[in-house]
Amino acid sequence: MRCVSVVFLTAGWGLSQSPADLFSKAPPDVDEALRARVKVFFDLGREGKFRRADELVAEDSKDQFFEMEKRRCQTWELDQIKYSDKFSKAQVQITCDTEMFMPPAGRMPVRMPVRSTWKVVEGQWYFYLEPLGETRMTPFGPMRVSKPEDVKDPRASLPGFNNQPNLEHVRKAARLSKGSIILQANQASTDYLEIAHALPGELELSLVGPKVDGLEMKIDPPKLKGGQKGRITFTFKPVGPVPRAVDMTVRIESTGQSLPFMLNFMPN
Repeated sequence: MRCVSVVFLTAGWGLSQSPADLFSKAPPDVDEALRARVKVFFDLGREGKFRRADELVAEDSKDQFFEMEKRRCQTWELDQIKYSDKFSKAQVQITCDTEMFMPPAGRMPVRMPVRSTWKVVEGQWYFYLEPLGETRMTPFGPMRVSKPEDVKDPRASLPGFNNQPNLEHVRKAARLSKGSIILQANQASTDYLEIAHALPGELELSLVGPKVDGLEMKIDPPKLKGGQKGRITFTFKPVGPVPRAVDMTVRIESTGQSLPFMLNFMPN
């Protein structure tokens, strides 16, 4: 399948090093520490282990991180780091090989830049997001992130426009009823979660995660119609040792959205 390269050109983010950068080069220990944390963070994202990636998210950004859409990079490579505030903050750019929904072709592999912001908290580097209403670095360059109540669309005065779903509504069209499943590690047990689809149209669902011996997972129905609720049932019969916790993801094939949750095996 043909891969599409998505390139964003932004002032101040060329990959060539400017003379000024030579005088703001981070100390080796600082640079190595950040690179190591970035690697762990994006490797966990590649594996769909967003709950574990949350451990590398600054406390003041955890709510936004939980709500944001999480795109998985099938492969990724570090392009550039730009430090600021006496090497206590940094902007990191990677190249991400992922998939994007492109009408009318559908899902296609794309290669695109992804930017993230990092800061030092108590001696450790953490991923963070600027608060809503402030400027955030995005693949399109610095942009002001508006609060939902502050967003005014000039098309809102058009007849029937207010009845149409916007991008935020589409992103939150599917929601899980809870963020974790609890099963017994040493005896047969069952648990479930529900997924609600709030908009018109059909969503195709799949489960992404490691295989666990003795675990059966069922999505009913595997395709959700608008306004419909589905149930994902987990039935476990122990046949050997199991991990304490497993990162799982409900993937919405039609939009590429990922809904992470934790699968826990509790000892008796």
